[in-house]
Amino acid sequence: MSHKYNNSNMRKSLIIIAVLALFITACGGYYGSGDLVGVQRKAWYTPDPYGMLFIPPGSYQMGPSDQDVPNAMTAQAKTVTIQGFWMDETEITNSEYRQFVYWVRDSLALTVLASDNADFTNYEANQFYIDFANAGDDVQDFFDVSLNGYDPDIDGFKFLNWRGPLDYAELELKNNLMSVDIPVHQSIRGGYKLQSKLYIAPPKNAYHYFQQVDLNTDALYYEYYWVDLKQAAVKHSYREEQKNKINQDVVRTFDREKDHGLRVGHHFNPETGQYEGSIKDREKLDKNRPWDDFEDRTIKGRYDYLMHEKVHIYPDTLCWMTDYTYSYNEPMTKMYFWHPAYDYYPVVGVNWKQASAFSVWRSHLKRAYQRETGDYYLNDYRLPTESEWEYASRGGLDLSMYPWGGLYTRNNVGCFIANFKPNRGDYYGDGGTQTLMVATFDPNEWGLYDMAGNVAEWTNNAFDESAYSFTHDLNPDYEYYAHPDDPPALKKKVIRGGSWKDVSYYMQNGTRTFEFQDSAKSYIGFRNVRTYLGRHREDGTSYSQVY
Repeated sequence: MSHKYNNSNMRKSLIIIAVLALFITACGGYYGSGDLVGVQRKAWYTPDPYGMLFIPPGSYQMGPSDQDVPNAMTAQAKTVTIQGFWMDETEITNSEYRQFVYWVRDSLALTVLASDNADFTNYEANQFYIDFANAGDDVQDFFDVSLNGYDPDIDGFKFLNWRGPLDYAELELKNNLMSVDIPVHQSIRGGYKLQSKLYIAPPKNAYHYFQQVDLNTDALYYEYYWVDLKQAAVKHSYREEQKNKINQDVVRTFDREKDHGLRVGHHFNPETGQYEGSIKDREKLDKNRPWDDFEDRTIKGRYDYLMHEKVHIYPDTLCWMTDYTYSYNEPMTKMYFWHPAYDYYPVVGVNWKQASAFSVWRSHLKRAYQRETGDYYLNDYRLPTESEWEYASRGGLDLSMYPWGGLYTRNNVGCFIANFKPNRGDYYGDGGTQTLMVATFDPNEWGLYDMAGNVAEWTNNAFDESAYSFTHDLNPDYEYYAHPDDPPALKKKVIRGGSWKDVSYYMQNGTRTFEFQDSAKSYIGFRNVRTYLGRHREDGTSYSQVY
């Protein structure tokens, strides 16, 4: 009996030891040695973006480098610091902007062909969309990776099939694109609807003359959402009845004990686990409603900071005629954006909202590729702030008047070194009558082309004559989201660099002027920037003495 008893105890002891060993192993696998070692992730490096140059971080004297000749008094000398960023080597070209136009065209075409109203004989409607419920494993795996395993109940959704048979020369497809309205997607809070055909034909009695079907450029809208971080960052607002009784000592503190009921929450409250306050919706909810009357939306969650935009993206090709009276510019109107001869000329006729929409699309295009490859996301493409633009234009030559560093607009052999208007009535003195191909003239010290002349460039900033007085000295930035019915003064956006039609004063690094955000001009283009991830490109993966 004792022998059996000992064997039994021994077996129990072995089982207990095995369980303890398993428990210790499992705990050790999760907790490691019990030390703080951080979360280990795959190695990261910053790839050089195609067509962009790195602008190193630094400080410089922002503002005029010469006397204020026109007495504009819109700038003052100010030392500021800018963090590193990438900037397009040249202005955005017609060819690059046309990629945006074609993408919007193709997305609308697939939306029409995937709709229930499309009628086919030689095709199936499901060739133009992916039904998630019946999709193959590769598609479902892609969404599993993209959504990190989250199932948002998308079984009934149709995803456009970008690999579908989209041939604009095919008669059956073209007939559908001419006869079926573009389906209208409402925003998450409703919104104004617009219906139209993607392709249109001239009247029957004129068709024998034109003999072509035209892309309906009036229907090319890009629709997107963005997060209003400015409103999300506002921690508190003041009650309407208390706005005239604000004690400045209260303004400077976030201590709830001292606000005397003046403020209401405007953010996530960790004490209650709820969002507090409300924000102004950026979207016009009713076409008959005035633009200054917006929904004061109660914040219920983080997605309430989503703002909806729908932007007509086709350039205003008529700007070549609108901008100049009694001047023959019809050939530029007809051919500048479409003809291959102008592919590598800077895109013009693009207003500030269109340039901003292009930047959003470019960011999403890159992000779609990163989702597919499993790469880390990068910072968004965007319009530069005017402080970034001026810093890049100077090319490290602080206090220089022009991007090339000199005081004159001619080189040492007497030739002009930018595309501008050298003399009264003389546009061709520099070799160009209007815009020229990008990178016709030499770059500045950082390799950026056409920072002076050719076309002036949109920046992201609203224009205020006194902006230098109140903006920060680290990455100065002043933004204002203007609505269509705002007074014109609130629609001003800063433009920089001067253009082919401007005198040399406007090409100076420190000269700032403006144009209205909804205006498209034959002398204004743009380029993008992207904030650098990290400190400096030369640092590699790490510059720490420990990591």
